[in-house]
Amino acid sequence: MISLIRSDEGSASVAGIGVGSIIVFVAGAIISTHSLFLTHREVTAAADSAALAAADAAAGYVAGVPCDLAAHIAERNRATIDNCTVEGLEALVSVSRQAMGITIRVSARAGPPTHIQAK
Repeated sequence: MISLIRSDEGSASVAGIGVGSIIVFVAGAIISTHSLFLTHREVTAAADSAALAAADAAAGYVAGVPCDLAAHIAERNRATIDNCTVEGLEALVSVSRQAMGITIRVSARAGPPTHIQAK
């Protein structure tokens, strides 16, 4: 039988390029996932801050319209307000941000405690 491969010279280069490509791909996936995780944390902080601002305005602790103030705080945190609802002293806010083509949406609630037990 005649062998088409006469020598294995250069096969280590091909294997090295393959292994290097896999390492670069895995590193890129890890970095992308980490970036999305950090963005989700930032959007969560924006939602929390916006809800607190709206609740403070509803309670009269700060001047302003609750949902307008929430929108301003969300924008300062590079997020867009999707929904803002104020009922009494409680505010429910939803914000979102685009990251790598994915919309990250988070909701937060702020207001007085709903149930307090006396000891």
